[in-house]
Amino acid sequence: MHTVWANENEKVDTIVCIQYIGCFSARRKSHFHVFLPLMKALAQKGQNMTVISNFTLEKPLQNYKDIDIGGVSKAWVNIMDMEQANPTSKLTKINNVVFLRHLSDISCDIGLSSRAVENFLKTKDKYVLMITESTATVSSLWRIG
Repeated sequence: MHTVWANENEKVDTIVCIQYIGCFSARRKSHFHVFLPLMKALAQKGQNMTVISNFTLEKPLQNYKDIDIGGVSKAWVNIMDMEQANPTSKLTKINNVVFLRHLSDISCDIGLSSRAVENFLKTKDKYVLMITESTATVSSLWRIG
């Protein structure tokens, strides 16, 4: 809430609401949960949040709009057993990083090609800020941005 002075003796409280978009297209719940408290807090403070992710809220939250891409990219979960990797092999570590990056890009492309995202992109909504996690995927930036 911001205080605006109508004149030198009269103040008026105004609420400034900002449109934010969170784009978390990779299927890594642990990565998404780092940002979830921020998304919820902004919505609870009265900001409009649109969140594209594989993980929707269990209970709806005012000012928080889910765009669910989880149904189309679930095939990319638990497909690699990290216990199988030889932790002392540098080549295995490099191959795992490259492989995981490749899987993340595929998952991201599939999720962001979903009908839910296509419908979202048809809207004329404008956003002030995009919040995203780009550790392993940058495709969310060029798809949505």
